[in-house]
Amino acid sequence: MRAGNCGLGLTLLLTCAQIQADDSPCPEPVAVPLAVEDADPAPEDDRIHISAEEGEVHLEGTSRLSGNVELRQGDKRIVADHLEYDAPNDRFELDGGVRYTDPTLKLSGSDGSYSPALGAQFQGTEFELAESGARGAARNLAVQEGGKVTLEGVSFTTCPADDVDWELVSSRIDLDTRARNGSSRGTSVRFKDVPIIYLPWMSFPLGPQRKSGFLFPEPRNSSRSGLTIPVPYYWNIRPNVDFLAVPNWYSRRGVDFGGELRYLTTGQSGTLDFNYLPGDDLAGINRTRVRWRHLAELPGEWRFRIDATDVGDTAYFEDFALGPEGTSVPFTERLAEA
Repeated sequence: MRAGNCGLGLTLLLTCAQIQADDSPCPEPVAVPLAVEDADPAPEDDRIHISAEEGEVHLEGTSRLSGNVELRQGDKRIVADHLEYDAPNDRFELDGGVRYTDPTLKLSGSDGSYSPALGAQFQGTEFELAESGARGAARNLAVQEGGKVTLEGVSFTTCPADDVDWELVSSRIDLDTRARNGSSRGTSVRFKDVPIIYLPWMSFPLGPQRKSGFLFPEPRNSSRSGLTIPVPYYWNIRPNVDFLAVPNWYSRRGVDFGGELRYLTTGQSGTLDFNYLPGDDLAGINRTRVRWRHLAELPGEWRFRIDATDVGDTAYFEDFALGPEGTSVPFTERLAEA
C-alpha cells in the first residue's frame, strides 16, 4: 500500500521496530500529516494510491486516515471522510461521505469497504451508470471485478430524474456493465409510481443495444375500448432484421394481435406492421389493419418506394387510433412511386 507520503509511514514503522529491539516501550500511534499527491497515477498503474490530511499509522499494520481521504487504484477512485486500513486482511473500511467512481459507475453512500481482491461494498447508496443513464438507490451495493455490480433492496430506472415514467423495485438486481445487460429477482414494475406487474425474474439491457425480451408495458384507458394492457415482446432476429410483437388486451373488445417487422439490406429497407383482433366483442366483426413501407435503391440513381395501408372497416381508426389526428383519418394511403 502507498499511503500519501509512503516514505514517512515506513520510517515510522522502522523506528518503532528498532526501539522495541532495545527493550524500550514503543510510543503510542501519533497523528502525522500525509502529503497530497499532485500527479494522477497512470491508468496502467495497479498500485493503490492514498492521500489524506492526517493519519495514524499503527505498529501492527493498521492505519486510520481522515480529512479528504482519496483512494485510487487504476481507474477506480474512492473519496471518504475517514478510512481505516486492515493490513492483515488487506481491506479498507470507509465511512462518512463515501463516493465511488469508475468508467461505468458513480455512487454515493454512507459507508462501505474496499478490497483489491474482492472489490467494493457500500451501504445506503444512490448510484448512476454513466453510459446508459440508468440510476437508482440501493440498500447494499457490491462492485466486483469485471464490471459486475450486485444491488439489494433497490429501485432502478432509466428515466430522467424530472420525468420518471417507470421504475423497477426489486429485492436484487445484477448488472454486467461490460456486457451491458442486467437481471433482477423479485421485481415489481411500477408505472407512474403505480405497481402494474410482479415478475419473479427478468432481464433487460443497460443501454440502447438490442436485446430479445419483454418490454415495459404502457397501459391506457379509452372510452371506446376500455382498459388496454399491452404485452410487448422484442425479438432481435438478426443484426438487420427484428420483430416487435405487441398483443393488446382490450377490456371491452378482446385480444388484438399486433406486431412490427423491420428489415434492412444494402439497397432496401422497410417496415411491415399489422393488427388483427378476431371477433370484436363490441362490433361483432374481425378488426384488421396492415401497413407496408418499403424503399429500394435502384441502378441509375433511381429509387422505388411503397407506402400502403389497408384496414378492414371504415370505423377502424375511430375506434383504435390515439388522439384527434388518428381518429379523424378520412382515407388510407396506397402509394407506389419511382
